[in-house]
Amino acid sequence: MTRINNNRSRFNSRRLSKRRKGAALILALFLLSVLISMLALSIDIGYIAASKSEARRTADAAALAGCWQIYESSKINQNETMLQTGVQSAANSIAGLNRGHWGS
Repeated sequence: MTRINNNRSRFNSRRLSKRRKGAALILALFLLSVLISMLALSIDIGYIAASKSEARRTADAAALAGCWQIYESSKINQNETMLQTGVQSAANSIAGLNRGHWGS
């Protein structure tokens, strides 16, 4: 009788071992998908930070071009309408040149 119980015990331990291997595989796949999702999120956050930095740099360059236009126009005493048009034109041309490689 002891021998039969011993065989059953071995059989049950083999079944449990196979179940545990299957559970480990499922857990590994789940954790791998979580890891890939976190990697994608970190890449997206890096892209957003780089785009924000480039947009800020472009805005700063356009503002500097506008200020330079005001300085240059003050030397020749332009009226206010022409000054505003010149500032907008200078800022737009510099902003157009600094679009970068992130957007089209």
